Amino acid sequence: MELRKWIGVAGVLLVLTGAATSYANVNGTFEGNPIIQVQMDGQPIQAADVPAVNLNGRTMVPIYMLKALGVEAVWNGDNQTVQVSLPESEPIARPATKANVDKASLYKRIEDFGDELVVIDNELRLLNERIMLSPIKPVLPRGEQSRSITAALIEFNDVMDAARRVTQNYPGENDFVDPILNAYMDAIRNYSEAHTKLVGFLNGDLNDYIYDSHYDNRSTAGKRVSEAQEASRERYRHYIENALRE
Repeated sequence: MELRKWIGVAGVLLVLTGAATSYANVNGTFEGNPIIQVQMDGQPIQAADVPAVNLNGRTMVPIYMLKALGVEAVWNGDNQTVQVSLPESEPIARPATKANVDKASLYKRIEDFGDELVVIDNELRLLNERIMLSPIKPVLPRGEQSRSITAALIEFNDVMDAARRVTQNYPGENDFVDPILNAYMDAIRNYSEAHTKLVGFLNGDLNDYIYDSHYDNRSTAGKRVSEAQEASRERYRHYIENALRE
C-alpha cells in the first residue's frame, strides 16, 4: 500500500498512540474497558454504539469510526474478513509565504515595465529610418515628448507606487529595488534626450554631432533597460525558488 495513503489518518494515529499509554478511566468504561476518545483535527469523533477502548494495553478502534476519514470497509461474512480501503491523498504542498509572493510579484512587474521602454526604442528606430530613407523629411514640433515616452512615464509612476507599498512592508528590499528603478529612470531620460536630438536634427540642426548624440543616448538607454530587466529577473527567480522550497 502506498505511503501517501496514510497521510489522511496521521492525526488520528497520533492521538491513539498517546491514548494507549494511559489507563485512567477519564472517559468512562465500556464492558469493563477504559473508553478512548478518538479525535480528528482536535474534535472528537462521536461513537455510534461501540466506542474505542483500551484492551490489554492496546487501543481498539471500531472501523466505523474511521469512516470520518474517508475509510471504506466491506464486510465479508463468509470468510469473516473486512476489506479496508484508505482514501487517496495528493502530496501536501506547503504554501509559499506571503513575503516571497509579494516580492516575486513586484519584481515581475518591474521586469515587465522594461518592455514599455523597448517600445520607445522601436519608435525612435523607425523615425530614424524615415529620416534616412524618405526624400521628404518629417517635421516634428520641438519640445514635445513622444507618445511612448509619455505613456512610459505614467506607467513608471504606477510601478514606483507598487514598489513603495512593498518596501514599506519589507524595508530591506529597498537596497535591491532602488538601483533597478534608477536604471529605468536613467533610460527614460536617455530616450527623451535621444528624441529631442532627433527632432532638432529634423528641424534644422543638421550636423553630425547632434545626430550621433541621438544614437549614443539610444544605445545607453538600451543598456540600462537590459541591466534593469536582468536584475529584476534575478530577484524574481530568487523569491520563486524560496517559495517552492517552503
